[in-house]
Amino acid sequence: MSDLSSLPVAFDWQHPLSAILTSDVRAVDHLEILARPSIARVIAAAGESVAVAAILGGMAGVRAAGPQEWIVLDDDPQAALPARLAERLGSLAFVLDAGDGEVCLRLSGPHCRRILAKGVGLDLHPDVFGLGDGGFVLCHAIRMHLSRTGDNLFEMLVPRSYATSLLDALKRMGREFDLSVGLSG
Repeated sequence: MSDLSSLPVAFDWQHPLSAILTSDVRAVDHLEILARPSIARVIAAAGESVAVAAILGGMAGVRAAGPQEWIVLDDDPQAALPARLAERLGSLAFVLDAGDGEVCLRLSGPHCRRILAKGVGLDLHPDVFGLGDGGFVLCHAIRMHLSRTGDNLFEMLVPRSYATSLLDALKRMGREFDLSVGLSG
C-alpha cells in the first residue's frame, strides 16, 4: 500500500452561495451572507439549563433555540468557538460544532420586517418580537432559526442544504425594495 501522506492536497474554500450572488452594491435594504462564521449549538445536560443559561447570559452572540438549547455565533471563523464553549461549560452541557452545516444570513434595513412578513408567519412588530427574541420558523416551507439582533436587523440560520432555496425566496421577497445581496468579508 502506498503512503498517501506525501501527496499534495490543496482545497479552495468557496461559500455554497457565492455562485449565485447578484451584486457588489449595497442598497438600503441588504441581505448579508456571513462568509465563515463559527457556529455552535449548546444543549444543557439534564437539570443544568439554569446554570448553562447563567454562563451563556454574559456572552455575545447567544441566541435562544429552545427550552434547553442555544445557538452561539461568532463572525470570526478562527474563534474556535465550540472548543471554548465546551471548556467553559464542562459537563453542564453538550456542545456541537455547526459551522459547516449552517449558513448565516443577516437582513438589515428599514423594510426588513416587511420583507420577512412575505414569507414568515410570525408577528415581527418590535412590541411582539423584541430585541434578542428568536426561534425556529418556516419561511416558504424552509425551516430556519430567526433572531432579531438589532432595531432593523434580523439573523437567519438555515441548514446548508436549504440555503440556496432560502436565498432565492428572500431575493424574491425583497425585490420590491431593491434588496441587495452580498457576501461578508
